[in-house]
Amino acid sequence: MDIRTVLYAIRHRAAGYLRGMALGALATWVVLMIGLYLLRVPYWGLIAFGITLVDLVPVIGAGIVLVPWGFIALLSGEARLALGLGILFGLCFLIQEVLVPLWIGKSVSLHPLASLGILVAATVLFGPWGALIGPVATVILSAYRDMRAERVAGKKIPREEEEDSVRSQGEGKDQ
Repeated sequence: MDIRTVLYAIRHRAAGYLRGMALGALATWVVLMIGLYLLRVPYWGLIAFGITLVDLVPVIGAGIVLVPWGFIALLSGEARLALGLGILFGLCFLIQEVLVPLWIGKSVSLHPLASLGILVAATVLFGPWGALIGPVATVILSAYRDMRAERVAGKKIPREEEEDSVRSQGEGKDQ
């Protein structure tokens, strides 16, 4: 097992992790845009985009914006807006805490509970830095687990050059 193989496996898992996060951000953005539009909030698209960016920060999430906004709306007598923001918060929470770990787990070939457990443990152990360490640990542990399983099974771990040559051979057959 050489360093190129290790780097390939880690890069492959990191791309999967980012794909899962991007899918989660897209789902959150769409839900927020539809919700804010239905609530007749001015600049709904821009606000949805801003909340989605905040939601990408681990541990903080959309609640840092939606919960205070909902309380202010409730105190201002806008019960409909407060209820709508509460529902949006619930949907964003569901996306980020249930669906995103599922998508990331599938993308990095790791059980969703294992990926969620690693993220939570890293955050608890290392605080805000753990929110950054957790995803990296998830990617590295997933790559290590798969490489070890392949080595034990005696399978050859593909490298980029081999994968590219297989891809180019497959493209030649289509022509």
